[in-house]
Amino acid sequence: MMFSKNRDEAMEQAKEKIQQEMERDRLRLDREREKLENERAQLEKLRDELDARADKLDELEDQLEDMEDELEDTEEELEDTESVKELLDVMSERIPVLMRGINDAVYTPESMANIATSLATYYRTLVDAGMDKNLAIDLTMIQATQMNSMVTGHGFRPPRPASPARSGRPAPAPRPMPSVQPRRTEEFDPHETEA
Repeated sequence: MMFSKNRDEAMEQAKEKIQQEMERDRLRLDREREKLENERAQLEKLRDELDARADKLDELEDQLEDMEDELEDTEEELEDTESVKELLDVMSERIPVLMRGINDAVYTPESMANIATSLATYYRTLVDAGMDKNLAIDLTMIQATQMNSMVTGHGFRPPRPASPARSGRPAPAPRPMPSVQPRRTEEFDPHETEA
């Protein structure tokens, strides 16, 4: 019986020893598992940071490409500006020559003499019909302006009617035309100027 009791105690001790070892192993495994979980969490965090950095890098690459495109566009605009500048330089050299040619073609001595003669005839006709000389001069000046606009190609713009004064008062009535009575005057000399 003693033997059986010793055997039971030995088995009990062995069992307790095994249970203690198993408990130590379980604690060690739990610590290892916790350590692995921490490492996994750190790896996940590092992976998230790496993904965020990769996204940021993609954004920076896109911005860099956009900036390169803008730089190319700016370089093209600069080249266009240079070509326009060269064209303007050439045109600014040629415009005075062209204008002299146009003036020479439009304002030839013959055409100027013809215009002066027709204006003198117009004035003489008005005065011979009995119109006041000042009014005839005004009408002749209007006719000269119209003829000049036809020669140069610019449209004639009649004078704008008077607008009412800002004070609210109506604009003054236009002056009545003087009565035209036929009368004979001396011959008009277009080269003669009035004082």
